[in-house]
Amino acid sequence: MSDLIAQGSLAKNRWRRALPASTGACVTDPESQVRWWDDDEGVVMIGRDGSPGWQVTWDDRVSREHAQLRLQPDGSVLVRKVSASRNPIFYRGQKKDTFRLMPSEHFVIGHTTFTLATRPEVNNSDKRLDVTEHVYNVNELRGRGFRDAATRIDALGRLPDIIGGSTNDEELLVRVVSLLLQSIPSAAAVAILDASGDDKTPPRILHYDNRIAETSGPRPSARIARQSLRTMQNVLHLWSGGDGEDSPSKASQPYTASEGVDWAFCVPLPTPACNGWVIYVTGQLLPRIDGGIEKSLAAAPDDLHDDIKFAELVGTTLGNLRQSRLLQRQQLGLLRFFSPVVMEAIAGRDADEVLKPRETNVSVLFCDLRGFTRQSEQSQDRLLELLQRVSDALGVMTGEILHTGGVVGDFHGDAAMGFWGWPLDQPDSAVRAARAALTIREAFYGTGILGVSEESGNDSRRTRRQGSFGFRCGIGLATGRAV
Repeated sequence: MSDLIAQGSLAKNRWRRALPASTGACVTDPESQVRWWDDDEGVVMIGRDGSPGWQVTWDDRVSREHAQLRLQPDGSVLVRKVSASRNPIFYRGQKKDTFRLMPSEHFVIGHTTFTLATRPEVNNSDKRLDVTEHVYNVNELRGRGFRDAATRIDALGRLPDIIGGSTNDEELLVRVVSLLLQSIPSAAAVAILDASGDDKTPPRILHYDNRIAETSGPRPSARIARQSLRTMQNVLHLWSGGDGEDSPSKASQPYTASEGVDWAFCVPLPTPACNGWVIYVTGQLLPRIDGGIEKSLAAAPDDLHDDIKFAELVGTTLGNLRQSRLLQRQQLGLLRFFSPVVMEAIAGRDADEVLKPRETNVSVLFCDLRGFTRQSEQSQDRLLELLQRVSDALGVMTGEILHTGGVVGDFHGDAAMGFWGWPLDQPDSAVRAARAALTIREAFYGTGILGVSEESGNDSRRTRRQGSFGFRCGIGLATGRAV
């Protein structure tokens, strides 16, 4: 499988995505003599924020629609610059409007480099190497704090935005794998695998990324993935001598010992919505000043403890999110967004007609939690509890929106939006929105989330009570014409 890697000037400005296969016909461009396509099957658009294709949000030199790409049967990619795009595309040091990109080659737009990479296959060999195995119990991991708490908390604090900004599973996996690769400095590659098949069927790579774009990266091991899934434990494998003369050849190894790495760990995702999924991380140890690689191997189980704990927390959050989404689809359907009153009103009518965009009077409520970052720093050993409190608080918001006949319009991490007046006309939409805001305010005050103002002469002071949720809340209302 072929992937495209986009890398900006900062390490965090990065994504890796699988190029879709294409069997459409091609024609030859008479000017460039490059074979081109005569249909849109498998065509990917590269553009900036707001484009319909793959977005490069960090680079203002990328136009909204800048380049089109199409994967070819031989693994190459045809690239064509959109005529309306402002800045040039550089390929092999020259400005090019059309060209054929070969595996491991790259092109540049603005401050971003795009590299064509080949995704490695899973190593499904049944031959054994001498490895040292360590198993980490979940309670053991959670019972010990992070050594670099500030860095880990900062990374985990981005999870709500990652979750809220992911519109589908593909985008979610791209973002989660990127977060893991950025947050585990010693990792050479990160993958999410589906190992639900039998022992003869290699696990399926759901998403993969490695630190060095120009190489295919180390192959994930099927054996450690199956072992982690079978035992539902976090498993670490260590080996040594990967590049030495006594190492077996790459083709016969069940592990990645000769591919520039000497450890790998797997974390299972324990929810039905992620049945058979594991997080796979592999990397290389650095020799210690006090004793070389052998000392590094001996210290590795302790040195990698924080990385495994971090991956376990991310995996648990990912699993819980997909499980929540699955249950909502199965049990609620449209009730996730529409109140029972709205659902009853549109029952038996043409849904496409009722739900089509139109200009109308609407009232909108925005509600967000305050103090999430501070609470993250204070709850480094209780992060799952923190995420549960955020979920419960969001439930208060959405519950009142639906109760007053509104629609839950969107989630943004620790915030929710609701509106009234669409898809059904509601002349009292402003009253409904205000009633929901007051009820949310009262509900939050009752649970200690929101304080109330107390007047004393010309002074107004806010008394904040920290209850079971430990957050404050901000509420905003707007009403008027909108589409």
